[in-house]
Amino acid sequence: MSNRQIAVKLGIAEGTIKRHMRNIFTKLDAVSRIDAVNKAVERGLLPQPDPPRRRF
Repeated sequence: MSNRQIAVKLGIAEGTIKRHMRNIFTKLDAVSRIDAVNKAVERGLLPQPDPPRRRF
């Protein structure tokens, strides 16, 4: 989701989302959202995602 979409969903300012994202990136030493998610999973802060399901 974009910062704007997250802000609307949570009912807070987009700038607040940007600040939170910047803090997350700094704490995880991440350079992108994907990098932040991967590092959070590696550190046990997020559960390991389920593998994709095959469709037959």
